Amino acid sequence: MNTLNETQIDLNENTTVADVVAANFSAAGVFTKYGIDFCCGGKKSIKKAAEEKHAELHNLISDLKISLSGSVNQNENFQNWNPAFLADYIENTHHVYVRAAIERILVYANKVAMRHGENHSEMIDVAASFELIAEELLSHMMKEEQILFPYIRKIQSAFTNHSEISMPGFGTVLNPIRMMEHEHDNAGLLMHKINALTNNYKLKPEACTTWRILFDELKQFEYDLHKHVHLENNILFPKAIELEQKALSIKNKTPNLSF
Repeated sequence: MNTLNETQIDLNENTTVADVVAANFSAAGVFTKYGIDFCCGGKKSIKKAAEEKHAELHNLISDLKISLSGSVNQNENFQNWNPAFLADYIENTHHVYVRAAIERILVYANKVAMRHGENHSEMIDVAASFELIAEELLSHMMKEEQILFPYIRKIQSAFTNHSEISMPGFGTVLNPIRMMEHEHDNAGLLMHKINALTNNYKLKPEACTTWRILFDELKQFEYDLHKHVHLENNILFPKAIELEQKALSIKNKTPNLSF
C-alpha cells in the first residue's frame, strides 16, 4: 500500500479537478458529493468547479485534503502504469463491463418505458437517451480497440525495445485522442440528461421491481463511465502523447530516454 497525501500534490484553488483525481482516485467521491464532473469537466480548476456548483471552496478543499491523506491501492495506482498496460486494463475491465451492462439496461429501460411511460413520460426519454449512449459507446470502444489501443501498444513496444516506429495513417496519436475526447463529452452529456430526468435516480412510490433494478444499474453505469473516461482523458491520453514523442525521438537518436 502506497500512501499519498496532500503534500504530494500542489492542492490549491488553481489545481485542476483532473490532477487531483489522477493523484488519488478516492478524491472522485468528494467531487461526486459536490456534483462536480471529474472526468469530462476535469480540466477546470477547483475554484471554478466550486463556483459553478455554488459550493463553498474552503469546505471542498478541506474534504479533498482528508481524501488525499488516505492510501492509494497499489493495484489501482494508475499513474504508475505504462500506457499499454493501462489500455489493456481499460479494455478488459471497463469495455467488458459496458457491453454487458448495455445489454441489461436496454431491456430494463424499454420495459419500464412501456409499462410506465404513459404516466411518466420521462422514462420514455430515459430509454431513448440510453439507446443513444449505447450506440455511441459501442462504436467508440470498437474504434479504441481496433485503432487507438493497438497503436499505443505499438509505441510502447517501440520505446521499450528502442526501435523505430512509422507514423500511422491517422498521423499523430493526438488525432484519434481528440475524437475519443469529443465522443466522451457526448456520452457524458447524455448520461447527465438521464441523471436529470430521473432526479438523480430517485424512485417514484409506484416504482416496480424492474424500475428499481434499472435505477441501480444506471447508477453503477454512470459511476463506471466517469471512472472509465477519467482514466482515458486524464491519465492514458496524456501518457500516450508523451510516450509517442519519446518513441519518435529514438528515430532521431535522442539519448538517455526514460519513461
